[in-house]
This record gives sequence, C-alpha cells and structure tokens, in this order.
Amino acid sequence: MRNYKTSDFRLQTQDSRLKGFTLLELLIVITIIGIASAVVGITLFGGMGNLKLKSSAKEVASALRYARSMAVSEKNIYIFSLDPQNRIYYISSLISSDSVSSQSHPLSKPFPDGIFPVSKNRVDIFFYPLGSSTGGEFILSNEKGSKWTIKIDPATSRVTLAK
Repeated sequence: MRNYKTSDFRLQTQDSRLKGFTLLELLIVITIIGIASAVVGITLFGGMGNLKLKSSAKEVASALRYARSMAVSEKNIYIFSLDPQNRIYYISSLISSDSVSSQSHPLSKPFPDGIFPVSKNRVDIFFYPLGSSTGGEFILSNEKGSKWTIKIDPATSRVTLAK
C-alpha cells in the first residue's frame, strides 16, 4: 500500500482549480469579442459606398476601353456619352453609308443608386478608327462625397482612374 502525505492532496486540489475558466472570465471574453465584431461590422458596411463608387468607376473605364476597341476593330467612329441628368452612360456608333448617317446603342447602362457624375453637362468622347479620341475627364461621386476621376488621353485613348 502506498502512503499518502497531506501535501500530495493539496497539490492535486490546487492543480484541478487551474484547469478551467471561471464564468466571469468567459463573460468578459465574450463581451470583448462582441464589441470587436460590432466595430468591424460598422467599418465594413461603412465602406460599402466607397466600394460601389470604385466599382462603378471601373465599369465606366471598361466601357470607354470597349468603345475604343470597337472603333479600331470596326474602323468606325464610336461615341461614349455620359448623360448626368438621366444618370446613364452609353456608347453609340456613327455608321455612314451612302451619305446616310445613323446611330446605334450597343451599350447603355444606368449608374447605381447613390453614384452620380459631378458634371452638370453631357459629356461626349469620340473614339476614332486610328485609336485616338477627343479625350476628356469627368468625375463620379457618391453620397458621402468620395470622388473618382476618369481621364481619357486624346492621343492614345488610354483610360486612367484616380481617387
């Protein structure tokens, strides 16, 4: 038989107390996690408007590049038009045959809610068959006042975005 000393039992009971967490400790940790989640959620959803603005600016830039590539590939003049009153942009081609000129709209798209062009006047940018354009610059904004500038170089028709 083994002889147990009193000190053996003390060590065993002290070790068993150190193996878990108290209810108070768990509640404090859960509260901290909840507060951190709320802060992250507010930050994430607060940035959704800026994300929508950036996405819209990229879509407009893509439409401008599409207009340039169509002008070069079809050897025709294409026009990118931005209509701020109706909050829409579209691409038209000038098709001329036997001195009859007509327009078609292969791409037309409205701006999402909360995104609007800063310009009050209509913007028309012509893209020519040799790859050049009339060039231009316009600004898109959201309700929070964030802005993205879209620039089109007249010589190369290169489209750039700037915050």
